[in-house]
Amino acid sequence: MSAENDIPTTLTMQGYLPRVADRGISGALQRRGAVLIEGCRGCGKTWAARHFARSEARLDSEALMLLAATDPAAVLDGGARPVIRRETYDDLLRLDL
Repeated sequence: MSAENDIPTTLTMQGYLPRVADRGISGALQRRGAVLIEGCRGCGKTWAARHFARSEARLDSEALMLLAATDPAAVLDGGARPVIRRETYDDLLRLDL
């Protein structure tokens, strides 16, 4: 946790093991405003994304998807950057700066 405002440094989950993809995700976040992480169910997308993210916006309900489509700021505001935007319907994770 950051003592400054009690925002976690990242959402890294206990027991996280470094992945080969970590270097690529880190570099992509430095170059771009977002990273799309694709993969089959259960391959570690969420764990890897949480290793870099400071907040999470789950878009796993139809109501939240509709809100995000009409007012993205309402879903993302208030979260520390980078934020995980999780879209579970087709196994996509996106990290937004």
